[in-house]
Amino acid sequence: MSKITMAEGAAPATPGTNKVVIYAKADGQLYSKDDVGTEFPLSLAGAGFINEDGTIPLIANWDAGAFEIRAQTFYPDQTTGTPPMTVDSTTKVANLNADLLDDQEAADLSIDAGFF
Repeated sequence: MSKITMAEGAAPATPGTNKVVIYAKADGQLYSKDDVGTEFPLSLAGAGFINEDGTIPLIANWDAGAFEIRAQTFYPDQTTGTPPMTVDSTTKVANLNADLLDDQEAADLSIDAGFF
């Protein structure tokens, strides 16, 4: 097995034009620094930059901004007693099949014809 061993230390000086430096800081993580002095983490505390299955672990809250997130299935793993999601919009969602309303089945609800 091949490996590269790096001594941990302080961040190095900004490299010259069109150069990038890779180094290990005292926190045990790998970083790169470009020729304008911008430092980029190459590893995450407790995990590699990319997992064996190709996923990238999150280490903080994530905001997708204006991008869409699509999936065939949404599976929240929040514990019981905590809502699995929140919605900031009051806009009706087309094609949303909500089976229960306050724990009542639709068949259990009746509408008084004289109400309307």
